[in-house]
Amino acid sequence: LANQVVVAINNAQLYAQSLEKQRLEEELAMARQIQINLLPSRMPEHENYEFAAFIHPSRQVGGDYYDFITTVAGQTSIVIADVAGKGVGAALPMARLQAILQSEGRRGGSMETMIAGINEFLFQSTSSDKFITMFYGELDCENGDLCFCNAGHNYPFILKGNSDVVLLKDGGLLLGAIAGASYQKARVQLASGDILVVYTDGLSEAFSEAGEEFGEERLVRTVCEARNQSAQFICGHLIKTVKQFASETIESDDMTLIVVKAK
Repeated sequence: LANQVVVAINNAQLYAQSLEKQRLEEELAMARQIQINLLPSRMPEHENYEFAAFIHPSRQVGGDYYDFITTVAGQTSIVIADVAGKGVGAALPMARLQAILQSEGRRGGSMETMIAGINEFLFQSTSSDKFITMFYGELDCENGDLCFCNAGHNYPFILKGNSDVVLLKDGGLLLGAIAGASYQKARVQLASGDILVVYTDGLSEAFSEAGEEFGEERLVRTVCEARNQSAQFICGHLIKTVKQFASETIESDDMTLIVVKAK
């Protein structure tokens, strides 16, 4: 009788654990769908530019984020951000950042003031270990003028028509780490044939089974291989190359990529 009672109790505990696991999985699936709905439903369209993007969290939800926002002045804002950490703990600050940018990005005003304000808000409302790196750019699709601010993010690059590479470094510190940080903007020109590549460290820091990092040089080289193709093809080619390189270790970090090609 005692043996039967023990078996029954164990079975009941396992069943309860199974129900709890199923409930958590359903909640995570719902959170993933909510996070997907926060991303752009379609790419911007313009006769002078092609846009493409890719995002893949290492878990059901992640801390990477990208967006395209139309400003009051009619420019196209290009945003990519990476919250420290993974999973739900990183997804919540990401959702908060998305809401702020959707509101402030459409309101207009100084880019430097907006990003400094975001930094102050995140510093006051988020724990210090949940800092965010972000690249924010405003592209004038009529004249190719790109005004940008890099808040501690991996350096995006522009592959020029003559094969020169321009790194977009200017900006300031990562967001939410230090109160009172100031930010500066810079300008570059996207001429016909130029390719803008903005990414999170899930691509550049992908490791092979032998422990070798993919690195920025391979990123540039991979884009060069497909430079005569469309933005969508370049984006897919880069992701495919990184996945082949990283093989079994590809799920170690969130991966996000934006490619903009001037026609």
